[in-house]
Amino acid sequence: MTGERSRDYGRRELPPCPDIFHPDDLDAYLNYISDYSAKMVEGKSVTTSQIRNIFSRMKKLEALAKKDPDSDSCIADVKRLRVQFAYNSGRNYKNAIYRAFMNDLDELAQKIKTNRDVLRFYEFVEAIVAYMKYHGGEKA
Repeated sequence: MTGERSRDYGRRELPPCPDIFHPDDLDAYLNYISDYSAKMVEGKSVTTSQIRNIFSRMKKLEALAKKDPDSDSCIADVKRLRVQFAYNSGRNYKNAIYRAFMNDLDELAQKIKTNRDVLRFYEFVEAIVAYMKYHGGEKA
């Protein structure tokens, strides 16, 4: 690859990102996240410490979004996380699975319209971290 870096880098190794905003069946959704997380820790491709910084920033946004879930007060802050996703992706250019995960987070962040969406986004990342630990991911 010269010049432009592909957003599909690593997509074959990581399943498509689930629809976090409208899950039809909560059990199926959580099972999918479990499988998604298992792929992330497989071969130590992604560690929980790699996503700890993003998760801690999102934790602060989650607290603010809970105060007024029907507003859009946190949207700009979530959109600013896209810069962090791009940085992390570029910094870990050779890690295909991590790049795919950062690209998934970027795409999800673009779809956020309300604080309720922010809460679902946070819950998704929280579930990823939890299932990564469950599947033997390193200690954060």
